[in-house]
Amino acid sequence: MEEITTEAELRQLLGEPLPRVAAKDRPALDEIEQVFHHCAKAFMRSAPWDPATWRPVAPPRARIAQVQDRPDESLIDLEHYYGEQQAAALYPRS
Repeated sequence: MEEITTEAELRQLLGEPLPRVAAKDRPALDEIEQVFHHCAKAFMRSAPWDPATWRPVAPPRARIAQVQDRPDESLIDLEHYYGEQQAAALYPRS
């Protein structure tokens, strides 16, 4: 892949006119001042394919169920239900 160093090269790659952002009817790209990228070693160290390195984006299913649907049940019981018990029901071992 060849390096893009100017806006003209980018416009040539993307075409004229530049694609528009549908929600705002604005150009998808106004101007690029500077671009930074990480080296391959940093990418390998970050291990983005490993779920253990991901930040949690939502509370556990048991906590959501307790707040939304089952406020009278204990969190421990819900964790058991939505964890081991539900997994066993959904994915039975043959």
